[in-house]
Amino acid sequence: MKTTCVVSPTVSFESEVEGEPSILPFTNEPVFVIDKLNQSSLQPFCQGGIMFFKHAMRNWMMIVHGAVDEKLAVLITRALPHAKETHFETLTWLGHVRKWCDTVTCAPPATVVFQLAFFPYCCALDGGEVIRFTGNVTWTMRTLAALLAAKLKCNVDVLRIMFQGLPTKSLDFVAEFQEAVFEVKFYACMHPRVCLL
Repeated sequence: MKTTCVVSPTVSFESEVEGEPSILPFTNEPVFVIDKLNQSSLQPFCQGGIMFFKHAMRNWMMIVHGAVDEKLAVLITRALPHAKETHFETLTWLGHVRKWCDTVTCAPPATVVFQLAFFPYCCALDGGEVIRFTGNVTWTMRTLAALLAAKLKCNVDVLRIMFQGLPTKSLDFVAEFQEAVFEVKFYACMHPRVCLL
C-alpha cells in the first residue's frame, strides 16, 4: 500500500536575536535530529545523512538530506536543482577544498561551505534602458526584483520580470535560464483596501 505524506518545507524556530534575523549572519549551527520513532520524519529522503550547505559569508544556508556517504554534486543539486560545478569557486568540507564529484560523509551532519562564482545578467526596460548586474546560483527572481526595485526606486510589487516574453515566477532561480537577458514590465499595483471602498 502506497501512502502519500505532505512534509512541510519549513521548520519553525524561535530567535533570540535582536533586529531582523533574515539579514544577520548565522552565529550558531542549528541542531537537527531525526526522531526515528516519529513516523513523519521517516520519509524516503531521510536516508541517515544531513548536510548543512552554507555560504562562506554566513548569510545563506540550506539543510539537505541524503545518504550517509553521498557525492557532493548530488547533495548540492538537491538544494539547488539547477546548480553546476561552474557556479562555485570553492566547496570546503572539514577545512579542505573539495571537488564537485567528491563523496562526503553526512553522519554526523556535514557542513559544506561554499564561495560563489558571479555571472553577468541584464534586464531590459520598456524604454530601451538596460540594467546590468552580477548574480549567483542562489538568486531567485524575488531577489532580482528586490534589486531592481531598489535601483529603480519603485515598489517591488509593480515589477514583473519576463523571460522571452513569458512571466517568471518569484521562486524561479535566475541561473536556471539559458540566456542572461530578462525583460522588466511595470504593472499597476492596487492595495486590497482600495478595492474594498
